[in-house]
Amino acid sequence: MRLVSKDIVTPVLIAALAFGPLSAAPARASAPLRALEYAVSERVDGHRVAGTVAVAITSINDDRGFAVNVREAIGDEETAVEANVDRHGAITMRRGDRVTREEQAVLYFLALGSENLTGMDKGDEWRADGAVPEGRQETHYTVLRSLSNGRIDLGITRAIWMNNGDTSSWRGRVVYDYQAIMPVSISLNGRLRSHTEDVLRTSDVTFEMQLKSDTFQKGG
Repeated sequence: MRLVSKDIVTPVLIAALAFGPLSAAPARASAPLRALEYAVSERVDGHRVAGTVAVAITSINDDRGFAVNVREAIGDEETAVEANVDRHGAITMRRGDRVTREEQAVLYFLALGSENLTGMDKGDEWRADGAVPEGRQETHYTVLRSLSNGRIDLGITRAIWMNNGDTSSWRGRVVYDYQAIMPVSISLNGRLRSHTEDVLRTSDVTFEMQLKSDTFQKGG
């Protein structure tokens, strides 16, 4: 088992995230640089819902982050938000905007494109921490398998602490394609803890996200 430093960044990988030049202007283009759509299956305290999350990458920023438009339709609810994601996966939005847990997960793992994941071996592991909207997070990665098609299977342990005292803990897996620079699938099991009028409330959540389409891939 190796503890791996993730400070090495390959500029070509960042360009590949949106398949546009590194000098791309930060202003949003009329058409996205890249668009991805994920099918979502979620279970909250035993209740199942399904839907989609669509991510349109609109620009690459100078700090090796990216700007996105995100649309989600889960069950009877639909949301849309514009956000910026830095190279560490920290998400910033306009005041009053929110991202769902599914949107937050896919944007965070998209930011893995700023790291060099080539040459990873089974058992390699590293930790990342940083900001989430209105809170902070810590994520531990372990390489479960290195696949022959440019993908790695990552074991994930993730904890999130919100400024209002709410917390959540997550375990699961992410299959990441380091050649196409995107998560192919995300599967997480979590427990959410919140306080309402000094009463502790817990909720068990499981969700799976599977890539449906990608404008870079043939047929996307």
